[in-house]
Amino acid sequence: MSSSSAIAPEPAGRGGDGPAPLTAASAAAPAPVFVRWTWQRIVLVAALAYAAYAAARWTGGTDEVAAHANALGLVDLERTLGLGFEGSVQTALDVPALVFVLNHVYLAAQFVVTPAALVWVTRRSRTAGARLWETLVVGWILATPVAALLPVAPPRLAGTGIADTITLSGSHTLTSPIAQLFYNPLAAVPSMHAAFAFAVAAALASTARTPVGRVLGAAWAPLIAVTVVATGNHYVLDVVAGLAVTLVAWLIVWGAPRLVARAGGAIRAARAPSLPAVPAPARASARAGFCSSRQS
Repeated sequence: MSSSSAIAPEPAGRGGDGPAPLTAASAAAPAPVFVRWTWQRIVLVAALAYAAYAAARWTGGTDEVAAHANALGLVDLERTLGLGFEGSVQTALDVPALVFVLNHVYLAAQFVVTPAALVWVTRRSRTAGARLWETLVVGWILATPVAALLPVAPPRLAGTGIADTITLSGSHTLTSPIAQLFYNPLAAVPSMHAAFAFAVAAALASTARTPVGRVLGAAWAPLIAVTVVATGNHYVLDVVAGLAVTLVAWLIVWGAPRLVARAGGAIRAARAPSLPAVPAPARASARAGFCSSRQS
């Protein structure tokens, strides 16, 4: 696909690589919020979203004292809810080969798998690709103020006995200044790894054309959920919050076209000139005159 191609709804009867059946669900589905997405616009919006994320980070998301206090509060909440099993997950998966795989899955998720999935889904269905991109962007926008207003240290930095498996591996480090240029180390809530993974998994599963493809696509979300916990980067509630962000983002993407359509219809109806009402006797006499003229 060329860089200037647009991610737009495919014409009826056409799919990304071949004919796609028209179902009642697809016929009733609203068009994407932004109908035409070019790859240039995607890059531009991604850059703007990252700039907003970085700005929010430096305006309120760097308070380490608050981040550690919030992390301990989150740990207490998880214990109350019976969800504080990050240590158990990390211990159960403490196998060198498995830790190596999970570390690299975490590192590749946002910068390799998510863009590749966007391209793949778009080639299958331009409408599904547009929906996926819009869901990712809206989710990112929703999460940005949360990270700024509620800094939370991840388990690996909270002093709760959870190891930083990526840094301990020696091949990469998440604590270097260069690494922290690309992410906020105190933005554990919500887990955007999990949020993006849920959106990507849903898009992959819905556009795959074989049962195996659907299963593999859907498996991406639970794999990332386990990965972010096992590597010490997120709490269980972070994953839950990430899922909530994606669900809200999807509802916005799904509902916005309908709201716009209804608003447009109401505006057009208000602007339409109203015709004068014709009294009932006048309508009856007009019909009678028309019938008599036809008989003559």
